[in-house]
Amino acid sequence: MSKTFKQGDPRWASKPYAGSIMKNAGCGPTSVADIVVNNNKYASLNPWDIAQYMTKIGGASNGQGTYWFAIAKSLEHYGFTVDWISQNAGNLYGKMADAYWDKFLANLDADGWGILLMGKSVWTSGGHYIAITAVRNNNRQVYVRDPGARNRTGWYDVSTFKPYVKQFWCVKALKQATATIPTTSTTTQPTSKLSIDELAREVIAGKWGSNPSRKEKLLAAGYDYAAVQARVNEILKGTTSSVKQIG
Repeated sequence: MSKTFKQGDPRWASKPYAGSIMKNAGCGPTSVADIVVNNNKYASLNPWDIAQYMTKIGGASNGQGTYWFAIAKSLEHYGFTVDWISQNAGNLYGKMADAYWDKFLANLDADGWGILLMGKSVWTSGGHYIAITAVRNNNRQVYVRDPGARNRTGWYDVSTFKPYVKQFWCVKALKQATATIPTTSTTTQPTSKLSIDELAREVIAGKWGSNPSRKEKLLAAGYDYAAVQARVNEILKGTTSSVKQIG
């Protein structure tokens, strides 16, 4: 049921997103939309719907595209479980990342989907999100849904990808989820007090949910909500590189 949406589709190409417009900066929400439509409840959604949600949760960076955390957060919001397998690995560009590829392809082979963030390559001159929706030939080829103007949708050998991937997200529908596929949105109450910076990074990763429940949870745990939110805003404005990437 997956679709190949285009960020340059005239229905939303000129709409504002991430300090630019969807045509230039909307590959993140467009790739996510390719997967979201597999949930019958959200089959009528399009990239502009996803972009508005990403903006609402602070996932659209002003001039920097889509923050990394917003990929997982948005997919979870629309009924999927996400294993952000490279979350703590930083930028993997140029590192081949065989271990991540093995896990990513195993997920696809089990009827899952995925999002890849590509670095400079035939896909992009900077950063570009693409959706992966199928695998074949003993995990040697993947089906790419490219939201960009280069229109590179189709089957590709994995070997053409390996040096150019920055981040990996494995995705499954809720009904397919198992205990071995962790979700990034699980909320855990602290056994000891965390620093404001640690809390802010957990909030950005989605571990405290979204408002208004996030505020209630933080207050119930004895934290200064205003201070945590202020630090979150600082991070999202660019004081850290671990949660954002040009889309």
